[in-house]
Amino acid sequence: MRRKCGGGLVSRSPSHPPPRGAGHRRSPRHRGQPTPHPVRSTVAFLLERWADEEAVDAVEDRPATARALARAALVSQRARPVRALQFSEHAVTRRIAGLQSGPLPNLWPVGAAVLTLGVLPALGAIDATGDFLRLLAYIVRG
Repeated sequence: MRRKCGGGLVSRSPSHPPPRGAGHRRSPRHRGQPTPHPVRSTVAFLLERWADEEAVDAVEDRPATARALARAALVSQRARPVRALQFSEHAVTRRIAGLQSGPLPNLWPVGAAVLTLGVLPALGAIDATGDFLRLLAYIVRG
């Protein structure tokens, strides 16, 4: 990245953050979100995998669904010059590998356990806060 500084250009390494002057502002969409892109791309990938599994359920043929997905990815790349390395960097190859490996495991019990383990400490904190407030009221009244 190059910035104009005074009368010349200053080359800046991408590993160094830009200066936090009056000219540098983060977009409102990214304020308070240190890493929005990895989360967004992971959620998008998981939604696509879910759709792939729905397609497998509708067609009832995993290899045919994987071939159709690969063909669709290749056709969508025709607008741009196609290179094998460019295609291999996409999430499509991960989705095709997932279709060829087997169905997704049922994760509802694990999700329920994680949700329960997340809710129980919150309920305990609410109960402890109520006990603490009653203790404070008792001390203040004397």
